Amino acid sequence: MTKIRQRLLELKNTQRINFDQKIVPNLNKAQFLGLSALELKKIAKDLQKNWIKLTNEFMLELPHKYFDENNLHVFILNTFKDWNQYKKALEIFLPYIDNWATCDYINNKIIVKNYKEKYFEFLTNILKNNEETYYLRFAIVQMLKFYLNDLNNEIIQLIIQIKNNDYYVKMAIAWFMAELTMNNNSKYMFLLEKRVLPIWIHNKCIAKINESNKATKDLKMQTKLLKIK
Repeated sequence: MTKIRQRLLELKNTQRINFDQKIVPNLNKAQFLGLSALELKKIAKDLQKNWIKLTNEFMLELPHKYFDENNLHVFILNTFKDWNQYKKALEIFLPYIDNWATCDYINNKIIVKNYKEKYFEFLTNILKNNEETYYLRFAIVQMLKFYLNDLNNEIIQLIIQIKNNDYYVKMAIAWFMAELTMNNNSKYMFLLEKRVLPIWIHNKCIAKINESNKATKDLKMQTKLLKIK
């Protein structure tokens, strides 16, 4: 057993495990240790500061056994500052992502700030050339988080035309389209009006707009009328 896994096992929180499994239902209960994101972020920071060799070994010990190990892996990735190191580590880890939560925790603002164009190209390449569920969700959510107001029609069309029918990909597309509509003063409302999305994604997008505090009353009213029955 690795030292890092032993450390996580010592912090195991059985009371939280049921909650984690409820929000990530595709994993088995035995894969959860019940550690919070805050706890794992603190551990990631400590490892990067004081245990570099151990951390590097951990990041190559794939696949991890626990959901919490995967999340710790992501929080370590989120501390990377060099593009080449980040890209290499991300490419190694992406095939092992097996749930939406770990996928969505990827959030390296330092990389986006300093290598925005390179990261955009990296994400675009995934959208063009990969059909795997969590690769696609990763690319869509990263575009949503960091490039929503800078997107060209090519990227929007790439996302709209995704054929993967996995629930978590469809949810990501609906989330993306809802944010795109709300953040661009209804500039992309015509996509809902023209019904370019599959019906389930179309209606889920409208539902997300109407659940959001960011959407105006007018936008909510407009989109409700566009729901496909």
